[in-house]
Amino acid sequence: MVMIRSRNMKTKSIARTLAGFVLFFLGLAGIVYAAGTAAIRRTPYQELAMPDDFPVEQVKLSAAGQPDLAGWVSQGSGKCGVALLLHGRGSDKSHMSGRAKMLLDAGISAVIFDLPAHGESGGEVRGFGYDEATAVARMAAFVDERFPGQKVAGVGASLGAAALVLAQDRFKADAYVMEEMFTTLEETTAERMRLPFFRDWQAKLMLAQLPWRLGFSADDVRPVEKVGSIDSPILLMAGAEDPFAGPAYAKRLFEAVTAKKQLVIIKGARHQNLFRHDPAAYKAAVLPFLSNLLCEP
Repeated sequence: MVMIRSRNMKTKSIARTLAGFVLFFLGLAGIVYAAGTAAIRRTPYQELAMPDDFPVEQVKLSAAGQPDLAGWVSQGSGKCGVALLLHGRGSDKSHMSGRAKMLLDAGISAVIFDLPAHGESGGEVRGFGYDEATAVARMAAFVDERFPGQKVAGVGASLGAAALVLAQDRFKADAYVMEEMFTTLEETTAERMRLPFFRDWQAKLMLAQLPWRLGFSADDVRPVEKVGSIDSPILLMAGAEDPFAGPAYAKRLFEAVTAKKQLVIIKGARHQNLFRHDPAAYKAAVLPFLSNLLCEP
């Protein structure tokens, strides 16, 4: 009797342990899934007030099976080309309006769009640059039609910069300004993990959802491996205090660039709007770079 009772107790103990492991992993899976859902959920749709300090025209791009893209267009002198400006993740086109006015004052036309699932554009899922590259191709086609024969620059912040790199086979600009761009999706995700330990493992767990939720993997979003294929001049910018895409990451990107290149580190800036943080430093870096490449002699 004692032996039978002992075996029953061991069996129950093993069952409880297994049940505990199952509940733990189910709970972990639920947390990861919920975190993934929050990460890709679109920003709330909002009607954005048009800038009141420079003229803009509202435009909307529609295509079957693709989200509508809402944008603003500002016509420059016609002698200094045009810049396509792309905001960062969780932002919208209004965050690029300061840059647009700066360029417009220098004679450079500006086109700003909300990326899919941001601002006034359609779409329900925020991506990480891979799907946004398709939207960039549509924007580029609009720019070519609206400004035929003019030189074009791509100006992107964070997600916008990554989308420019990943869209290079469909949009080849004459110059690029890439701000706060991450090196790989896996590295930037690890930097954002809240728990200070096993960040790489946490990132892998989060990104394992991508193939069955968004149709691509983290290996498809590695700007540091793609930027070297661009043969137009590139200006890379980063905030000196940026924890996600700071100087160390910017230098790795800079080393990967094979075209004519510049690297500018903005003092005191974190992962934020670099133009708003220091307009003078931003203008001093960006305006001569783009004017020299876009404006007619």
